[in-house]
Amino acid sequence: MKFKGFHIVSYLAERNIGDIGPVLIYLFAGAIYLPMIFTNIISILLVLFCVVRFGKEDFKRVFKTKFVILFLGLYSILFTGLFYNIPLEGIWNGLEKKLSFVVLPVSIGLIGIGKRDLKSILRIFYYSGILVTSYAVIVGVALWIREDNTSFLVNHGLSQNIGFHATYLSMYLLFAIAYPIIRFQDFPSRMEKYLLFFLTGLLIIYIILLAVRIVWLLFFFLLIIWLTYVFFSKGFKLKYFLGIALFSLMVLTISMMLGPVRERFKEAINFNNEYNIEKVWGGRNIRIMVWKSGISLLEKKPFSGYGSSSQVQKELNLYYKDHNLGPILYMMKKNGNAFNAHNQFLAEVLKHGLILGMLYFFILLIMVSVFWKNSRVLGILFFIIIFGVSLTETILELNKGIVFFAFFGSVLCFNFNELYSQKIEIMEEKSI
Repeated sequence: MKFKGFHIVSYLAERNIGDIGPVLIYLFAGAIYLPMIFTNIISILLVLFCVVRFGKEDFKRVFKTKFVILFLGLYSILFTGLFYNIPLEGIWNGLEKKLSFVVLPVSIGLIGIGKRDLKSILRIFYYSGILVTSYAVIVGVALWIREDNTSFLVNHGLSQNIGFHATYLSMYLLFAIAYPIIRFQDFPSRMEKYLLFFLTGLLIIYIILLAVRIVWLLFFFLLIIWLTYVFFSKGFKLKYFLGIALFSLMVLTISMMLGPVRERFKEAINFNNEYNIEKVWGGRNIRIMVWKSGISLLEKKPFSGYGSSSQVQKELNLYYKDHNLGPILYMMKKNGNAFNAHNQFLAEVLKHGLILGMLYFFILLIMVSVFWKNSRVLGILFFIIIFGVSLTETILELNKGIVFFAFFGSVLCFNFNELYSQKIEIMEEKSI
């Protein structure tokens, strides 16, 4: 059985032994799981590499590319905050935080992404997710034994073992599952396939333990679509179908044995109608209160918005206090939480108004239309995950969401872009 990593090394050597651009992109795929400093360092190296390696004509061609223009547009509207009578600190913070919208599309567009590059990136992202989350589980088990508390194995209790937000870690793992699905047939030996089944099973268990309801929903939605496709495909095998069904049932049964997971599931379906503001202040009802507050703020300034994320947060905090929203105020005081809009689409229109604030929504529509037109299943999967998580989270307000969207959005878009693709594809054919 050949170790796949050797193929990556040999491929990089064949491209150009002095060309470290692809190496940096590969490293970025794994560094996404690490503290922010790692992706920041690689981003700086990408900028330096592109400045040294490429000329003016290369930059001109990249800046004319549709996807780069879209990302630059998403970044440029942050400057409109300078025309508002609000603190500049919040505006500069947003510009600094979202520099990935410029750095990653431009650098990835210049370096170029071939088919084998995409496979390698997915492979690194997949195995990195398994390693990092397995470490978090090991730490959680140790804390569980010491403290006799299962909360260290569920939701934020699990993700905080590695300094992660549960939503973003589970979103990463959900996208990582794309690798075994797409590459399963490329593994020739039965042993390799069994190993892939086992590791993917671990990822699914981790997604269940992280207990992020929107990711649960997306996972089961995608699972149903995939099982339907497999069932009606020519290569359908009943043993695989039954095996997946049995495994899913086993994972669900084991998960329900953990109290915190069980409560998250009961809240998601509003079991016995007991999860409401009068009885239980669950995340579901808190979000409804936040969304209603955001919509009320939008009605006051529907076309201008409030200028920046920090200003929107200040307005939301004032609204919570002025309307005496007890559950939110209690949790803010107890845990020091800042309840943002918890919906990226709502957050965008609150910042920029109904016209400019719709840019993010239209960018996603343009991307998925291109993916659909080019029959890019991976791109459609990426869109479903990004769109779904954006409904309940402000995915572009935290570094982990920003770099995930900018990195994989750029990788997927440039994978079939004309820039450098012919050169890369010819080189790939020669190396096979």
